Amino acid sequence: DGRILAAAAGRGLSAVGYEINPILVIISRMRLRKYRGKARVIWGNALTATWPPAQGLYVFGITKIMPQLHTKIMQFTQKHGKPLRVVSFGFPMLGKREDARVGALFCYTYPRSRG
Repeated sequence: DGRILAAAAGRGLSAVGYEINPILVIISRMRLRKYRGKARVIWGNALTATWPPAQGLYVFGITKIMPQLHTKIMQFTQKHGKPLRVVSFGFPMLGKREDARVGALFCYTYPRSRG
């Protein structure tokens, strides 16, 4: 619903979120109006989309897509040559140790490989 993207933008990060549910896209976009240019949500599938340059990525994915997402994030960071902060709600990146965990939020920095 855009809360995490708004929090990232409020801290000065450029953040992009992908959402499949069109109702949540509308809610997110309304919440993010004051952060134009810093945070946005894209209606679509993060696994098949071409990602714009960003410093942060928020994802609410399910366990079965996390390995594909990890691979896509690694390719993205290699292409852009800059680290990417990733926040996953509810589902950890399998085989990657988080930098921090706050409740159901798993926080990572890519491409750093820790565990």
